[in-house]
Amino acid sequence: MFGPPPALDLVHPVTVTIDPLDTASTRWDGSAREPVPRECRLPTVTITAQVHWTRRRDRQRTAAGPQDSSDGFLVFRRVDLTAQAYDPQPGDRVATITEAGVAVNVYLTTPGQRRGQYGGNFGLVRAFFEDRRPHQD
Repeated sequence: MFGPPPALDLVHPVTVTIDPLDTASTRWDGSAREPVPRECRLPTVTITAQVHWTRRRDRQRTAAGPQDSSDGFLVFRRVDLTAQAYDPQPGDRVATITEAGVAVNVYLTTPGQRRGQYGGNFGLVRAFFEDRRPHQD
């Protein structure tokens, strides 16, 4: 009855270049929860995504305490991610968006739709990013 989700279309798709973080090779400081002293990266991934830029607000109040809002997010199609064998993770660095150099880091990934469709499968993935450079490689 339920099959794989159909390939969804992106609005204004652009080419994005991402440098994934190699968590297995990167040494981490457990108390500071950051890489020490330099991050190791996997080979660059070039993929199609939809970009949504937001304006950073000061801080949002949450039950867990104040939280900064993101600078925007990328929307990926699950079929494109599967074809590239890439899964966005916190710490991945976005190097270019439409051939323009940027320096933003992914800090959160979520399903792209509010509810799972087609038997709980999500066809889109959102990767929230912020302009935060913990270390220069």
